[in-house]
Amino acid sequence: MDSMDETAVLQAFAEKQSNKKMKSDDLNDFSITNWYDTFKAITIKTVLVPIPSSVIEMFNAEEVDWNIEERCPPEFKNVLKDILRTFRSPGAFIKSNWHAPMDAQMLSFDKTMSVNNIPDLFLFLNGSSIIGQDFSHKDFKDYCLALRQWTDINPAYEFRCIVINNILRGITPRDWPSYFPHYAKEGDDIIDKISNFFKDKLQGKFIRSNYVFDVYMKHPDTIVLVDFSALNTKTCLHAFEWDEVLPIIKKNSQEPVAPVFRYLDTEIGMMGKAETQLQLMRSKYRLN
Repeated sequence: MDSMDETAVLQAFAEKQSNKKMKSDDLNDFSITNWYDTFKAITIKTVLVPIPSSVIEMFNAEEVDWNIEERCPPEFKNVLKDILRTFRSPGAFIKSNWHAPMDAQMLSFDKTMSVNNIPDLFLFLNGSSIIGQDFSHKDFKDYCLALRQWTDINPAYEFRCIVINNILRGITPRDWPSYFPHYAKEGDDIIDKISNFFKDKLQGKFIRSNYVFDVYMKHPDTIVLVDFSALNTKTCLHAFEWDEVLPIIKKNSQEPVAPVFRYLDTEIGMMGKAETQLQLMRSKYRLN
C-alpha cells in the first residue's frame, strides 16, 4: 500500500469514526436537499433522487442484504439509470443526504468511487457502514441519493474550513496529515482566496452560524464548494481539535479575525511523529 492509499484509508476511518448518530436539527440543516438549490451555482453538478421508504427498510434489515438491487422497485432503478447516463465520463460520485460511502472504497476497482452503472452504485451503498448509519435515522423521512459529477480533485487543493459565529476561523487540508511543500509559498494566497470566497458566497447565507464547509481549488482562481457539515464532535476537524474550537464558540465573539491555515510545514518520516508535529503547529498557529 503506497502513502496515498494509506492516507485514503486513514481519512475514511476518521470519517467513519466521527459518523455517529446525528441530531435531528443537524439532519435537516446539513442535508444536501436543504442547501443545494441555494448554492447550486458554486458547487458540483448534482441530481437528487428521493429514495423510496421500502428501499430504506431494506438497508435497515438486521443482516446485510446484498440483493437490494434486485428487490428495488423497477421504477427507482430506471430513474437512476436514466440519470447516470447524463453524467460525463467517468460517471457520478454518490452520497446520501450527508455522507459519501468512503469506507467502501476498497470495493472500487480503480479506487475512484466513480459510478456509471446500477450494480456499482448498490455495491458501494451496501458495502458502507457510513451509509447504513445514515439510513438508520427513524425520525427522518426525506431520504435521497445525491448523484454528483465525479471530479478529479487534487488532494493538495482540497480544504476543510471552520466557521464560528459566521466568521471563518480555520482552514485545514482534507488530506491530513500529508505534507505539501507548496503551502509554505502559497499559504497566504490560499487564505486570501478561500476568505474571499467565503465572504462573497457563503457568509450569512447558510442556515447556521457555526458550521464546517469543504472546498477545492481549480487553478488558477476558481473555488468549488463540496459540502457542509455540522461543527461538533461528530465531524473530523483534521488539523484542529474540538477542545480548541469549543471555547471560541462559547466566547461568542463577533470580532473579525484572520483565519488560521494549519498545515504540516515539514515532512514526517514516520506516522508516530505526526502528533509531535501537530502540537508544534497548534502552538505556532493558534485559533484566537
